[in-house]
Amino acid sequence: MATHARGASAPVLKFHPRKKVPHHQLPFIGKDHHPESSYWDVPARGGYLGGNIAGDHLGRIFLHHLRSHGNAPLAHLYLQWIVSAWMDQAVSYSGGEIKPIPEQSEALISLRGQIAGFMSTLSPWLMAAVEQLGQNLGRVAPAAELAAANRGLSDEGRCRFEETISHAA
Repeated sequence: MATHARGASAPVLKFHPRKKVPHHQLPFIGKDHHPESSYWDVPARGGYLGGNIAGDHLGRIFLHHLRSHGNAPLAHLYLQWIVSAWMDQAVSYSGGEIKPIPEQSEALISLRGQIAGFMSTLSPWLMAAVEQLGQNLGRVAPAAELAAANRGLSDEGRCRFEETISHAA
């Protein structure tokens, strides 16, 4: 894990302009604050409100990035990778067991704020995109989608996932 001197004016997060892959240049992707590279490399501090503010602004940076680089080959996976990193950190911060909110660690409470801020910034943009560009959403059959989601939650879904992973290896 990289260590940095943290003065009153020292930035905690920074862009990584020397990275070749554009999304690796984002300030919340890297390994400055965690031992391994992460798609949410943000220190868990500032409490819920501070985390919410940080998440909000990181969400804006992410939207700006998508506007410039949204046609990258793997751009459709970015949110998935970010959410996976959040989940990994939530488990880590909770000691492997998610406790009731009043009993959660400061790190987990900060992460919750970061997630809320990030997603609250993305929500209106996604709603506008659906309104302006969602003409194909009329073809969605909610009952079929629900059935497919339930299959994913079943043992059948788990087995299919494990088969996919074993074939990819």
